Amino acid sequence: MPILDKYDDDVDGGSDAEYQPVNIVHSPFSLRSLRVDILDHDKKVIGFATGFIFAQHDLWQELSTKSRLAFVTNYHVVAGQDTSGRFINGCNSMSRPFYLNVRLPAALGMGVGPEALDCIEFPLLQGEPGAFRRRWYSRYKGTKTPGRVMGPEHQDAYPDEVMSDIALLPILDETARIHQLAQRAYVWNPQSIRDSQGQLMVRPTDRVYVLGYPASTTDYSPTMPIWTAGSVANEVNSGREERFLIDSRTRKGQSGSPVISYRRETYVDGNGGLDGTLPEEGRLLGVYSGRTDDESDIGSVWWGSEIEHIHKRIDY
Repeated sequence: MPILDKYDDDVDGGSDAEYQPVNIVHSPFSLRSLRVDILDHDKKVIGFATGFIFAQHDLWQELSTKSRLAFVTNYHVVAGQDTSGRFINGCNSMSRPFYLNVRLPAALGMGVGPEALDCIEFPLLQGEPGAFRRRWYSRYKGTKTPGRVMGPEHQDAYPDEVMSDIALLPILDETARIHQLAQRAYVWNPQSIRDSQGQLMVRPTDRVYVLGYPASTTDYSPTMPIWTAGSVANEVNSGREERFLIDSRTRKGQSGSPVISYRRETYVDGNGGLDGTLPEEGRLLGVYSGRTDDESDIGSVWWGSEIEHIHKRIDY
């Protein structure tokens, strides 16, 4: 349980009030969305985004098994380019993202900025200008190997376009241990969102949440993500299989956010002695990529299955 040493005046309101720590309970899902500062070669902040920790659910082991952790965000966040190869956000071949400074959310008080958070620095590129080598994995188009996952060990052939706006950075065991990242991971289980017929159990108007860090709220909520509510906007079993659309008022900085279905802890009256409490539950659906255009509130979400496709092929 996260604890914030916050203090209240005594009931008399006197100046010599005794102070007592107050326990503040946060949703565990708030602690799984990680704020990202995008840094250039000189470690100057050039943008903001969101990311999260991903693990696969091994069907042959216990449900709680977490292994081979990866950090997930969008391709356009780490590359400074869209999926067709065009530079964005003022980036170019000489000035592009070089590092991600990932901040782990914590129960900090008012006036405590993000500089007080535990941070992990992920290098994105190595080499000299004009001969950079990336350190992330994405899924690419190519004439010989369509859908090939490429990473640091595949630097000799760059296909022209990326197939999905997803980037994964493998996390070393030592880094995961030091920062206790396993407890922050979303464990992807594709069976949890499909029915017995194999159809996705996600329907238009279903409520979803984008947990991220809009740039405009950095000063107000520097240490915890914003929960942006939205709804599924298309028939997921009739559209493109690799992603779906949501209707949600997201903003810059929320690229790379986890998109989840969510239920608060709920008391159920069974009217027959079967009443009880359903625990809080959140299921990862995918990673948020951004709005379809600047005038729209419709945004793209890449399914967790697309993340899984890349994750299975990472060379740890």
